[in-house]
Amino acid sequence: MNVSFVGSGNVAWHLARALSESDLGVCGIVSRNAEHANVLAESVGAKAFETLQEAVDVSDVVVMCVSDGAIKTLFDGIQLRKESVIVHTSGATPMEVLPIGCHRGVLYPCMTFTKSDKIDMSEVPFLTEWSDDVAREAIERIVQRLSDVKPRETTSQDRQIVHAAAVMASNFTNHLLYGAQSVLAKADLPLDVLRPLVIRTIGKAFEMDPKAAQTGPARRHDTETMQKHLEIIDNKNFKEIYETISKSICETYTY
Repeated sequence: MNVSFVGSGNVAWHLARALSESDLGVCGIVSRNAEHANVLAESVGAKAFETLQEAVDVSDVVVMCVSDGAIKTLFDGIQLRKESVIVHTSGATPMEVLPIGCHRGVLYPCMTFTKSDKIDMSEVPFLTEWSDDVAREAIERIVQRLSDVKPRETTSQDRQIVHAAAVMASNFTNHLLYGAQSVLAKADLPLDVLRPLVIRTIGKAFEMDPKAAQTGPARRHDTETMQKHLEIIDNKNFKEIYETISKSICETYTY
């Protein structure tokens, strides 16, 4: 089964490299950034295609790792083969935006990706969706080579719910750590000071349930401490975030 990737960003980088180590391999890479496409293609032993049409012509499966906005129009003017399987990796985009006249599917890895970061792909959960059995078989074959976690078949609506939750749990947490780092800088202290606390907080949330695991001044309605913290935080945005989250915690625990 010939698999090509569209895109050369973080998601394509990790998926293509992981798949290239399996018996499926990667046929080619196509990207609007030719230099990045060449680098990724060389690293996975694939061809860097100059056009998307080239990739479609020789691939059984085309995996789109592009921005959500690009998915809808990427295949405009492309002549698809009826046996083509076109897959996107977005958590927020419905499968229905993919072009008709081919087999369609979604392969959404619920994970944060950065090129320089090492990912154990065997632990990554995938949310999948497909239009028919041909797409299902292709997607399942790919997932089996990438992850040891059983994929979850979801509807587009449910996947969007998961994506919203993932943004709250991952992207927001990371931004809050950036805010904490800026506060620590006032005392010339590194973010690493918080490493044990953050790791235990996340572990406890999954072991106990986040609501049961909540601690801190807002949980105990300690307005005096919260006011002192607000005086320490200089950044206007992070001050507002502190106030908003503290209010939410206080309203969650009314005793």
